[in-house]
Amino acid sequence: MVVWIVLVVFLAIFLFPWRAVNWGTVSFGNERMVTVSGTSQKQVNNQIAGFSVGVTSVQDKKEAAVAEVNKKMEVAVTALKGFGVSSADIKTEGMSLFQTEVPVPGGQKPKPGQWRASNNVSVTLRDVNKASALADLLAKTGATNVYGPSFSTDNTTATEADLTASAMQNAREKATIIAKNSGASLGVVMSVVEGYSSGSIYPMMRAAGMGGGLSAVVEPGSTMVSKTLTVTFGLN
Repeated sequence: MVVWIVLVVFLAIFLFPWRAVNWGTVSFGNERMVTVSGTSQKQVNNQIAGFSVGVTSVQDKKEAAVAEVNKKMEVAVTALKGFGVSSADIKTEGMSLFQTEVPVPGGQKPKPGQWRASNNVSVTLRDVNKASALADLLAKTGATNVYGPSFSTDNTTATEADLTASAMQNAREKATIIAKNSGASLGVVMSVVEGYSSGSIYPMMRAAGMGGGLSAVVEPGSTMVSKTLTVTFGLN
């Protein structure tokens, strides 16, 4: 039996077409690379203004608090739509209803107090030139809290495309200088990692429990939009 096994192994070693098998190749070397960061930035005019509108009611009865909040919010939303803000740009952010507690002297358990109800919506205004007028309108609606405007950009797709091209060119210029000073020439792009950021500059107004009359002059300002590309080039 052992003899047959040895014979089979012998024939497999010497008769199998081992040379026809593609084993691939193995090579060792130090690939030269350089990694740089390319940046580009642009000042973009803000196109939209954001507001936060809240109404609050404190009543002895829960039903009364809820009813008053609903009435106040209905007035505010109606005013927003009449101003030209679409329903899609008015979004409920949060509602709350709870009963306060009245402290009792002597360390006793607090007594149930009044009911506090509130409702808050966020508003997006597509025409920044009307931001001051909308803030004044909201203050006159009886809204308990009005925060805004907070300005920001709307669509920066075209700007991002330009920034990406500029950032890539900046990265290539940096890498070319490094390659030249290291006695090499710039090769192909081996990897790219993208980064994006923006920072808005805008004023902020706040009206709390005011009957109206803000009439503040505001400027939409602009946003600094920047693009960063971390690029790895091969060196020849």
